Amino acid sequence: MGAMESSEELDDVADQVAEAFGVAKVAKSEKKGLELLSEWIENRQAKRILVLTGAGVSTGAGIPDFRSPGTGLYDNLQKYNLPYPEAIFDVNFYRETPQPFVTLAKELWPGITFSPTLTHSFLKLLSEKGLLLRLYTQNIDGLEFLAGIPEDKLVECHGHFRTAACIDCKKAADANHVKETIVKEGKTPICQHCDGNVKPDIVFFGESLPDRFHRLLQQDIPKADLLLVMGTSLQVAPVSLIPDMVSCNRVLFNRDLVMRIRKRNDIFVAGDCDESVQTLCDLLGWGEALLEAHRKASLGKVKDQGENTANTETEEDEVAVAVAVEENVETESNSGNQEKTGAEDEETLGEKEDNYTPSTILIMLGSMHFEHAGSADVLSLKVSAPEERMGVLEEGRKRVAPNTVESLHLVLKSSSVSSLFEESLLSTFYDSLKPETGEVMVHVLPESAALADEMPVQADDVDAIRMGLVMSGYQLEMEKEEEGSWVLLAKKPGLSSIDEE
Repeated sequence: MGAMESSEELDDVADQVAEAFGVAKVAKSEKKGLELLSEWIENRQAKRILVLTGAGVSTGAGIPDFRSPGTGLYDNLQKYNLPYPEAIFDVNFYRETPQPFVTLAKELWPGITFSPTLTHSFLKLLSEKGLLLRLYTQNIDGLEFLAGIPEDKLVECHGHFRTAACIDCKKAADANHVKETIVKEGKTPICQHCDGNVKPDIVFFGESLPDRFHRLLQQDIPKADLLLVMGTSLQVAPVSLIPDMVSCNRVLFNRDLVMRIRKRNDIFVAGDCDESVQTLCDLLGWGEALLEAHRKASLGKVKDQGENTANTETEEDEVAVAVAVEENVETESNSGNQEKTGAEDEETLGEKEDNYTPSTILIMLGSMHFEHAGSADVLSLKVSAPEERMGVLEEGRKRVAPNTVESLHLVLKSSSVSSLFEESLLSTFYDSLKPETGEVMVHVLPESAALADEMPVQADDVDAIRMGLVMSGYQLEMEKEEEGSWVLLAKKPGLSSIDEE
């Protein structure tokens, strides 16, 4: 028997295998996957498109991604004499040694050297045609904003350069002055209030993602009828969890297959993002519109990132998610130090009616003597001896007041809990709670009270846990920080927290 004569025959075989095993349509020819996607868009099967982008959508503009061996940003930071590559985005390192980030920021500042790519212009077209539900970008280059994507459709998960604040007193700084100090003078901006270092509102390691990210994601996930994942390695939680949260069809535009395949209608479009979207636009009859949008963006006729702009939120308020903040706890905002949405709640956590006790989870961040249990659940860890585990449990119970502890999870504290949430396993913990209450209180504690100062719970640890709640259908009702620990109260809509008489 001779060899197959065409790529179409290979694609047919691939589709038969995909159908038999219930996996994605990973087309041998790029065009076949794009043809299916174009049909979904043309037939209005996809009219509320959620998009997640990473550094791969900006490489066409000349901006390196972070992790490509040899060419990625982290592999080319030797000139900054960093103790480790990620230090350039470490807030404590910036406090003591700000110049490496200042030098990098000068090179990357949006609107100075780089302009939007064809992929950014394609996303602008989706918005103009009313098909873009929301764009979540992990990038800090601001090219989505420069391409003219409306701010109410854009979530810059890791922040942006348009606003700035002091890393110590958290007070907002004049963004134009910060830009001039960094871009023109190459110096570190200094706070006028406390003499601390000022930085653009880029989310550094150890800082919390903007509240806007969590709030909008809760309302966008159930609405989306298609997810486009473009140019990302999906290595940074909690954003990397988004593909596992949706129930709609998913399309990955990337050089490498990085997403777990789970559905028959998942599509992997291999290759360069710009080339792929150009082919897709030709199939949709948008080719000329794409080139015109790209021409305008390249000439800088869409938006000037140099201006200090304020976020506008219109449709974001369709669902009000109350986040209560204690009066004496100042929380950080990496989107311009805007006020938290929701109102303060005077009710103390745990002080509910006498006939009500919420399900309580302890998540205890352990030191390196914890060992992996070797099971599929990588979040369940064991200590070297059973009595030691019981000692940790008993101490934890004493520290969380009178609530009945339903579940204890010991989590290895390396650099961040976030790295342990890649497989979305935390959601199973919340799904197993008592359904009759629909409410859960999560205490996130260091392994022992003595470690509260040495190993406090970080904001990105809480981000990952908050994401686990959202993935399980919970809405955050209250959270607070207290002496190196965090407490979160969440409720699953539709379930009463107190039995009706």
